[in-house]
Amino acid sequence: MSDDVKICNAAAVMLGAGVVQSLEDDTDLSRIFANLYAESKAALMSRYPWNFLKEDVYMTRRTGKPIRGWQYAYVIPAEALAGAPHAVFSYQSQKLGTAAFSIRQGSVLTNYPELWGTFIMNRREGEWPGYFRKLMVHVLAADVALAITDQQSIADRHYQMAYGSPGQEGIGGLMGEAMLLDSQSSGCDGFEADHFIAARRGTW
Repeated sequence: MSDDVKICNAAAVMLGAGVVQSLEDDTDLSRIFANLYAESKAALMSRYPWNFLKEDVYMTRRTGKPIRGWQYAYVIPAEALAGAPHAVFSYQSQKLGTAAFSIRQGSVLTNYPELWGTFIMNRREGEWPGYFRKLMVHVLAADVALAITDQQSIADRHYQMAYGSPGQEGIGGLMGEAMLLDSQSSGCDGFEADHFIAARRGTW
């Protein structure tokens, strides 16, 4: 059984539903998960700059004529969430301000002859840490609860378990726990309060 199906089944069991063997099964439950799982996954991955999803990339420079106003164009990896870098560097340690580059049609435009980027990458479920997997189960349960149970109160309960009370503005509950654990993960420079503010505002 694939990892995505296991996550779907964990959410289904929480809602008192049955289980599926595949998201391609010809059942109502399979169709619900097939329609909502990928969207829920992408939304959660894009909600916060998760350290475990970050990847530093030496960017590939495009060939051809330069775009007006810029000397070089670099390819944004297809696996990058949001279709844009989290940060851009002219050297591996020199971060560029937003005036030094532009994002256009799958490219980063700049006047620097070499470019590195930090991207939030889509990763397979088998590569997720436990805290994110647990969060995803509850987020998915909240997203599919109304379709499965026809009860908004159940959807609201799972949403609150995932994101906390309305006063916590989406960074409480399991989300807050996952953000804290992620900030302590290998390769992180330490807890960054600005990320919590940006996650609340949806502007990171």
